[in-house]
Order: sequence, then C-alpha cells, then structure tokens
Amino acid sequence: MVETTPSGTRHCYVSFLLGEETYALDVREAREIVDLPALRRLPNAPPWIVGVMDLRGAVVPVVDLEKKLGIPRTGGAAAGYVVVVVLQVRGQELVVGVLADAVLDVFELAADELGRPPAFGARFSRSYLRGTTDRDGQLVLVLEATRVLADRDVRRATAA
Repeated sequence: MVETTPSGTRHCYVSFLLGEETYALDVREAREIVDLPALRRLPNAPPWIVGVMDLRGAVVPVVDLEKKLGIPRTGGAAAGYVVVVVLQVRGQELVVGVLADAVLDVFELAADELGRPPAFGARFSRSYLRGTTDRDGQLVLVLEATRVLADRDVRRATAA
C-alpha cells in the first residue's frame, strides 16, 4: 500500500524477527508469508542459501539472513516462517524466500520518518539498509531487499 500525505509518500512495511533483532521489508516486495516447508538443499550453494522450497509449482531459494549478514544467533525460537519476496532484477522477476523466526506486524511510514542507517557499529554493510525506525521501543532495521537478496548466488539458485 502506498499513500500520499502532506508529509510525503507513505509505504507499508512488514516486520519480522531474526533471533532477537527486528527487521522489515517493504510490502510491495514482501508478497506473502508461509509456514516453513520442508527444504531441499542445493549442491554447492553458499551456506546462507539453506535450500529451495516448492511454492505452488515454482522453485524458490530460501535465504537465512543471519548467515548471509554474519549475525550470530543469540537464541530464541528457530525459524518457522518464510517471507516470500518478489523483486524485479534486470527486467526479470526474482522470487526469494527469507527465513523469519516470527512475523510481527505491518506498519506505515513516510519517507521522512525513516531514520538513516547507523554510521558505525553495523554488523553488515550499510548498503543493505534502507533505514531504521522505532516500533514500541524496539529498533527496526528496514532492509533494501534488492541489495541484500538479488545477488548472483540467489539468481543462480532460482535458475537451478
């Protein structure tokens, strides 16, 4: 959902947990949430591509963002959901699943309400972040889906 207000364009985001950290993706890209199905491993795939799943006849690679971003697991429940992300990359549709321990909520933000990525202390490249926000006292890292998910390894897994 995109709405224009006097303060600017507002976008909807879906937030989810990875361990104890909260992330969000734009709902224009995060199309659906499914229970974690059985995954099939891909030979020679990087360790952060944990396998592929069948989504209504389509093979969808599933990414563990904790592994991809080098975030150590700090406990909590194991992943139970997959956020299905649909991206346009070089004129083609790319469908990727992202593991999530829990899905929290959908919220709206205007572009001017999105904080800048931290200048230091980030555990991964700031280029992966669109920005940050605070939701009920919890820092939410808003991901730039194309930058974090549309790399060569994911495109290769989709083609496989």
